[in-house]
Amino acid sequence: MKTINKLTLVALLMAVAFSCRTETGQNENDPKDSTDIAKDDAVVTADNVVYSFAFVGCNRVGWSVHHRDNPSMANHVALDSIFKDMQRQDPKPNLFFNLGDIVRAEQPQVSVLNKELAAWVIDPKVVDFKNNSGIEMVAVPGNHELLQSINKGPEYPLPGSTAVWMSYMSQFMPSDRTVAPDADGLDNRSSFSFVRDSIAFLVLNTDTFNPPAKGEQYGKEGQFPQAWAIKTIEAFGADPAIKHIFAFGHRPYYVRGAIPPGDHSGLPDAEKFWDALTDNNVIAYLAAHKHDYQRFQMDDEETTQIIAGNGGSPLDGNASSSFFGYSRIDVYASGKIELVTRGYCAPSNYLDPPNGPMAERDRSDLSFNGNSNPLPSPYGVPCN
Repeated sequence: MKTINKLTLVALLMAVAFSCRTETGQNENDPKDSTDIAKDDAVVTADNVVYSFAFVGCNRVGWSVHHRDNPSMANHVALDSIFKDMQRQDPKPNLFFNLGDIVRAEQPQVSVLNKELAAWVIDPKVVDFKNNSGIEMVAVPGNHELLQSINKGPEYPLPGSTAVWMSYMSQFMPSDRTVAPDADGLDNRSSFSFVRDSIAFLVLNTDTFNPPAKGEQYGKEGQFPQAWAIKTIEAFGADPAIKHIFAFGHRPYYVRGAIPPGDHSGLPDAEKFWDALTDNNVIAYLAAHKHDYQRFQMDDEETTQIIAGNGGSPLDGNASSSFFGYSRIDVYASGKIELVTRGYCAPSNYLDPPNGPMAERDRSDLSFNGNSNPLPSPYGVPCN
């Protein structure tokens, strides 16, 4: 009986071994087994993009365009090119931050801003993007939405501009956002924060800090909420559930690697704000305002600043870049943060069709990696 049991056990073991070999078609000495195992490991260890967002600002047309020809004051050719290319990307962005100056406005009459924003939100390209792209748009105000310019001179807050902005653009703001508190009669609804997939986003109104001239003649709107912004950044930095932090505003802190004089560029008295970004490991501050594309990471800092003001407005006369487009940031499972900037060569008449295809113009690892992109940073692949 014991002999029968041993023979039976041997037979069973042989059957199992043969079955395993038949299932894989190989044995442990076959080199193809190693390949199969390597493939399985590659699937397990693949560093996939877990979240992605895009951003650009400054799509409004110049002063020579008349309202009867373009009620929304948007550069439709550039806007259409950006929207279409963004939707073709793999991965397709989850969010798109529209960084201000989407209309021209900047007039003493708030009715002009109202008219242009009313036309912008019903523009077929905007409506189609909102309803069919699968990309959530987040609106950030710029100086052309919140300020007035007297005879194209100094800029001052435009009374009622925040209320008009919110009446049209709140549909492009996350419903779960945390809004900066009002203070001293200031309307701060255009500054807010929100979180997506352990990534914190801070959106700031940087454009109504200009001190009103002649008392309160020019109005008193919301202001750059620096104290709230710093407190919010510090809270995100201390929260173990937050893996990455990004901040957005229309105006940049640096321009070509320097803090510019005057108040037309650069944030108001914002050294403390910038210190809060760097002290709390904010990955990047993303801005527009200058009609250019610039990327800077100062020698003694990890936080990167990107100016993405190349959305279709006439490029600055001293612009370092020569293309219209947008930028995308991909967040990987490993924690890697990668910037990809795409664009087409700006035609001599900025309202003309693209001068060549949309193509990659810049790529950079924004992860905190020992300052891999110190000044001078690239301004993107130039156009011939």
